[in-house]
Amino acid sequence: MQNTEAPAQAGDTARRPALFMRWLHLAFIHWPVEADAVRGLLPPGIELDTFGGHAWVGLVPFTMRDVRHVTPLGRVGIPTATHFHECNVRTYVRAGRDAKAGVWFFSLDAASRLAVLGARALWNLPYFYAAMSLQRDGDRVRYRTVRGGGARPSLTAEWQAGTPLLPSAPGSLSHFLTERYALYSVSRSGAIWRGDISHPRWSLRDARLLSFSDGLVRAAGVNVAGEPIVWHADELAVDAFALKQV
Repeated sequence: MQNTEAPAQAGDTARRPALFMRWLHLAFIHWPVEADAVRGLLPPGIELDTFGGHAWVGLVPFTMRDVRHVTPLGRVGIPTATHFHECNVRTYVRAGRDAKAGVWFFSLDAASRLAVLGARALWNLPYFYAAMSLQRDGDRVRYRTVRGGGARPSLTAEWQAGTPLLPSAPGSLSHFLTERYALYSVSRSGAIWRGDISHPRWSLRDARLLSFSDGLVRAAGVNVAGEPIVWHADELAVDAFALKQV
């Protein structure tokens, strides 16, 4: 199914957000993949969303800043879970009666043990603790992550951010891959849950990889090939809403 809807930037404004955060120094690294190869990795009830006849698998390293729980008394930060690096491996899906376009995470690595424990317990998301670093020198970003325990898959990437792109138009590939306003999770009992998010449209820049060595996508059970499409984003403020069953 190809996404052609306009972005729901306002999110679910009838509810108070559960979290506020800022995302910084992002790279969107994407590959087209045969749809059946990805469809077989999804749980029942989660429908693969495709563009151009392909599934798309993304690798997104970035930094989380100013993570705050939103309460009636204001925004409250939690020590060790307010500022940290993160990286996710993802694909694009729909679910529920309204088939809202969203993101399915194969894995999420984070450099905060508390954030990992909280996301696993409250959202049933596949978070892993990892040692991570990110350095930025002008428009050049260097990123590294090594997951703790087990096989310890890792990622090293360096990219150069370039010129700003025009706003993503509905029906374009950049719109399909980045203008997503929901994530999906499946509970231990098999129920499908959705977490809505709200933010302005992305201000993307073109980018090129200077060096790249990935083990996170392979660890997720996905095989990718060829040169990826790469974009960069400097910063985005995000509201996230509590999960609800769909």
